[in-house]
Amino acid sequence: MILLKERDNDGFFTVSNAFADAYLGMLSGDAVKLYIFIKRCYSDGKELFFSDAANALRLTKEALKAAVDELAGAGIIIFDGDNLILKSDSSLRDVAARKADDDLRKKLADKTYEDGFTEAVRSINNEFFAGCMTPKWYNLIRKCAGEYGFQPETIYILFASCKNVRESSSVTGFYNYIARVAENWYADRVVTPEDVAEREKRTAAARDYVGFVAKKLNFKRPFTMQEQAVIESWQNKGVTTDMLSVILDDTNRVSAFTIARIETQVKKWLEAGLKTADDVMKYYEALRAERAAQTHTKETGKAQNTPSADTQKHFSGERKYDNDFYEWLENRDRTDSLRRTR
Repeated sequence: MILLKERDNDGFFTVSNAFADAYLGMLSGDAVKLYIFIKRCYSDGKELFFSDAANALRLTKEALKAAVDELAGAGIIIFDGDNLILKSDSSLRDVAARKADDDLRKKLADKTYEDGFTEAVRSINNEFFAGCMTPKWYNLIRKCAGEYGFQPETIYILFASCKNVRESSSVTGFYNYIARVAENWYADRVVTPEDVAEREKRTAAARDYVGFVAKKLNFKRPFTMQEQAVIESWQNKGVTTDMLSVILDDTNRVSAFTIARIETQVKKWLEAGLKTADDVMKYYEALRAERAAQTHTKETGKAQNTPSADTQKHFSGERKYDNDFYEWLENRDRTDSLRRTR
């Protein structure tokens, strides 16, 4: 098969932002894999064979054909049975925009949706723009309805939830802010008012979790986006605030903690399958017992038996760990890591 491509002024053969923004949430996994495979073949100047694609992507012939049809239906490729034309990156966003407009027109053909959409636009115009909403705002609303698939009430809630920003920022600042919030909702698959409420619950829980860590660490500055993402990942992985308290309640040591150091400990907890604060306390008690046994062995030159599980059953409850213990623990982790890479 001859592999063709529209002329692309950019001349790059990477997965473009236009594809990621407009199609990742729209296409199936098989279609995305096939698109990347086609781009890879073209970048190397290779000829495309469906049999090679099926083997490389571990797809059946039927699944591969469905992926081809899906890409063609989305306007990403043109396939006539002999030649396959890969649309240029710069044209992908226009194709997605036209599809969003088509989808919106179909929705507006439904009288119920049309009435809801009209009412949402009217309410937003009157309440937030004093009846003087400019075309760019209407285009944003159309994008929310067509490309993002928001229900009319969801669009109204979007503007209402950003009301405080509207009152404290410029028109441009408000537009950029609300457009970014809409993108985040779309990425989180928020469509209905119920989705909005559920997302707010998750956001509030994450906010409380991050606030707990900030308070325990007595941070004098806000967390960076990267630090906040790491903290939220602990919550998503089932690490409770009680588990974190085992180390963060150690007031003699907490000032030495950074997010990176806590992350190191959390990874160890997850690898060990720890699920409760009691599990974490027993974990550290066992490490302290191991360290004590090693120290005693080193001093006496005689092997000592590791304390049994029964002797580790109860924890002192003091949660006090000296500097030497943490330095030993970090050195042990580093040594284990080096051993695994050799």
